Amino acid sequence: MKKSEHKLILGCASTGAKFTPGNHFITGDKDLDRICAGDSILVSEEELFKEADELYRNGCRYYHYHARNPVTKEQTTDNEVYQRISLGVQARCKDMLISFGASRNGREVQDNISSFGEWERVSQCAVPLHLGGAHFVTMQAAIELQVICDLEKRFKGVSVEFSSSRNFLSAIYDYFPSSKKEKN
Repeated sequence: MKKSEHKLILGCASTGAKFTPGNHFITGDKDLDRICAGDSILVSEEELFKEADELYRNGCRYYHYHARNPVTKEQTTDNEVYQRISLGVQARCKDMLISFGASRNGREVQDNISSFGEWERVSQCAVPLHLGGAHFVTMQAAIELQVICDLEKRFKGVSVEFSSSRNFLSAIYDYFPSSKKEKN
């Protein structure tokens, strides 16, 4: 019997979906608030390419990216931002798999969805790889993130204590997405 070979692919989520300056309820914990407000997330092309180079040298072959407005650090639906980062990573890291997150949220994203329709959330799916797209776009995390963001709004934050309680499980179980119809 031939022993099967398994390949491990190291990956990195370059930016988080939730952690933006305008998408965090301040807790008063200096370190937690710094992380959750996205203060440590790299947004300039130079910083992102330097990070991608270092990750690649260390064996990373999967790069997951959520586009950020380089001025506000909020998530953006500007596909030119995705394209510039993708093309730069492709040029530097020849066999790196690139994925884009569909977990777009925050004020800028919500404003664009209100103006252009729900398609704006996943419009990066339409960009071909050779024009700065990705090998794939993840969707499941987008749904999970939306549930958590909705619960944070409803409960004015989600503390560690709450998220570890039966009340949190009940809130998840009873969760229904808004029935509000999106404008196109």
